[in-house]
Amino acid sequence: MSERRGGPAGSWRLVLPGCRGTGLVHSAGPVRTLRAGSVGRAGTVAEAKAEEFSDLWGELIHSGRWYRSLTVFLAVVVLVLLVVVMVQASRPAPMPLVVRVDEVGRAEVVDYQVERSSLDQNDPVVGYFLNSFVRDHFERRHALRAERWQRSLAFMTVPLQQRVYDEAVEELTVFVSTPDAPEFVIENVVVRVVPQPEPPYRAEVIFDRVEQFGGMGAPVEVARERLTLSLQFVFADSVPAAALLVNPLGLVITFMDVQRQLVGVDGLG
Repeated sequence: MSERRGGPAGSWRLVLPGCRGTGLVHSAGPVRTLRAGSVGRAGTVAEAKAEEFSDLWGELIHSGRWYRSLTVFLAVVVLVLLVVVMVQASRPAPMPLVVRVDEVGRAEVVDYQVERSSLDQNDPVVGYFLNSFVRDHFERRHALRAERWQRSLAFMTVPLQQRVYDEAVEELTVFVSTPDAPEFVIENVVVRVVPQPEPPYRAEVIFDRVEQFGGMGAPVEVARERLTLSLQFVFADSVPAAALLVNPLGLVITFMDVQRQLVGVDGLG
């Protein structure tokens, strides 16, 4: 309750029930009377707001923990995936499946590693890949552009690749950029391996390089050269994964020299 007391005009004293004689004196303006019920209601509102804030804060803490757990989980997943990728990348490439076909046409699957470890210069498969090298390196087909020539570089050492590239780049550029240029076809390939007691081994390849125009009809032969290719080669200790499909033997040519002989159009000799 409030009551008027003596003193300056307009003064009021704030008195709480059970606490007479105490209060605040205001020099001007109305003075509100606060009862015990009002104080209790104010305390209840404050407690409710404090409880609401506490609930919100707890939810934020819970959400933060959940997000931290999710972040840690995703980090672990990414780390595991990186480890798997690194392990897969460090593994050697799968070995090719080698099928040997004998003279009567019987096919037999052989162990690639065993075959490589027992390679011999006189093995017929050496002649086969030398034959493939000659065709890839000396043929010129518009349908294939320079793809086969680039593949033949997988049989050479790096210095030999550079030398051959310098010699052939101008010719290849003209051929690729001129659709009506004559094509060159390889025929009559004969491979002879010259036995050597130790590497580098030697081989001689004799073949015909036929210049012809395809056109819309049958190819027309323009000229024919007989080439004799002398080369030296070794077997690499390992085969890069990129060369497995082209040169699975790891046959590496360290030197080659070409002798040319024009034999005309009407035949050889």
